[in-house]
Amino acid sequence: MNGTTETLKSRYLVWITLLLTLLYAAGLHFQKLFFGAPKGGGIYPYISPMTMTIVMAGVIAAAAVYYLSKFLLKIENEKWFLAAAILTGMAVQALLAWKLTFPMGELVKSAGGNSFYGGALAISWNDIFARCAQYRDLLPQFPHTHTAMAGHLVTAKLLTGISTDTIFFAIALLLLSNLAIIPVYYFTNRLYGRTAAVFAAILYALMPARSFFIPMMDIITPLFFAIALWACAAYLEKQGILRGIVFGAAVYLLMFFDPMPVLFLLLFTIWMMLFERKSGKLGSAIKFIVIPVVSFAAVYAAAVAAGYDMGKNLLAIYGDISSRMADTPLIYISRLGNNTKDFLLGCGLPAAAAMAAFSFKAVRDVASGIFSPVGKDMAIAGAFWLSFIIMLLSGLAGAEGMREWLFLAIPVLAMTARRAEADYRLCLFFAALMAFQTVITFSSIGFVTL
Repeated sequence: MNGTTETLKSRYLVWITLLLTLLYAAGLHFQKLFFGAPKGGGIYPYISPMTMTIVMAGVIAAAAVYYLSKFLLKIENEKWFLAAAILTGMAVQALLAWKLTFPMGELVKSAGGNSFYGGALAISWNDIFARCAQYRDLLPQFPHTHTAMAGHLVTAKLLTGISTDTIFFAIALLLLSNLAIIPVYYFTNRLYGRTAAVFAAILYALMPARSFFIPMMDIITPLFFAIALWACAAYLEKQGILRGIVFGAAVYLLMFFDPMPVLFLLLFTIWMMLFERKSGKLGSAIKFIVIPVVSFAAVYAAAVAAGYDMGKNLLAIYGDISSRMADTPLIYISRLGNNTKDFLLGCGLPAAAAMAAFSFKAVRDVASGIFSPVGKDMAIAGAFWLSFIIMLLSGLAGAEGMREWLFLAIPVLAMTARRAEADYRLCLFFAALMAFQTVITFSSIGFVTL
């Protein structure tokens, strides 16, 4: 595709993003934009009108991020770039933390707002693993632990074992969340090359929803999803026994924290196998699948032998969610529009614009009879929408799509970076807009509470 066409597409994307930003800011100003689900799920409340002071703070943040991102793009050494990107993500969240509705330490200790800090202090190491199906009975006063995989409690237990200081706990979560920049970079590099990988790392560091929900435990899930994506991309690129073993182990690690991301991972792998990789022979395809499956099974068996049965943990979560859905089955379906809006806005307005533009083109191609499933962008978009809709209709995450599904932003941001790589100024523009969006939203709406 020639440079003129790419430039034209970039211009369209700029105008779409600017229009979305104006509509978004107007919605916040008139308090007509709501995050959450009005029916049964609750709405995140407005904590302040969007004053001129807030707008100016957003403009200043956008300008600062523009020049900071310009500096990051000039760093050629890979390790130094990743270190600088991680520090950028940490700095952005640290600067926003002072605007939290409640002190960060209080949010960490809150049983209703976080649960894992108090839950980790109240449960033993043995019970985390051996009684993983009984968190509701063991920790009745910590509701978020009731539908959690053991990984979250293990992380909290490790952190509280180092120090029970709540600020240390919060900063450690921010660090873990920002460490995801490393596998995000390498995953995108495998798919699209270094330029897109650099852009994706910067966009992930500035993703609004990661800052909206500090210091919640959910912000660390993207780290393990990104590791699994990186292992998946490496295995798709070059099949080998070691890479297959690592991929299988990475999937287990991901499920140890959250089983939902595996749906996207499975769909993405299948899509890439069918339309992109094209192994051709059935034997080769079977070998491709068998190695990571055997690796996963080996890790699973070893964990069971050590006292932790992931299957019991999953069944307990499924039972809890099923009982809630039995009371309000239609509410989950009614949340389809709200969750889609919340998630895409949480990814960042540029990412929402890029995904919307690509999806619109795919639908138009289908209607015109020229649709082709080939391409890495199509693999990401197809796997994203299929997994997103399945999770929405299953009700797995209730009304908290933006918080629970932070991990899904990674492939969306990778695809957005791919759309921006034709012109580095587009990446700078996207980064600045995401900073502006984060500041005006964070200052207007209370996403975390005691």
